[in-house]
Amino acid sequence: MNLTKMVGKYFDEFQNKNLKNLSIMFDENIKLKDWDVDILGKTDVLLFNEQLFDSVKDIKINIKNIYVGSNSTAIGEVTVVIDNDTTLAVVDIITFNRAGKIESIRAYKG
Repeated sequence: MNLTKMVGKYFDEFQNKNLKNLSIMFDENIKLKDWDVDILGKTDVLLFNEQLFDSVKDIKINIKNIYVGSNSTAIGEVTVVIDNDTTLAVVDIITFNRAGKIESIRAYKG
């Protein structure tokens, strides 16, 4: 499992607002936690993403670094630009299960 490629694909699909491909990447019991939300379950995480995508015109993700930890965890250090107006520095800790599905995303702003 090449975590660097998998994390890059996740950021690409997120940036492209591609819920179908994100759904394929997510485990049924995915957990998403960031500075505002703590969500459990694929349906609810996808709903949250859909609402986020609908609330903005454009999302650009600039990957600064991807660090691979263990055989199931990677850290993505990115800059997120929303509608060419708001820029956020974000660190995502992404954990994958044995099947290569994303089982958790912990996002930190800073």
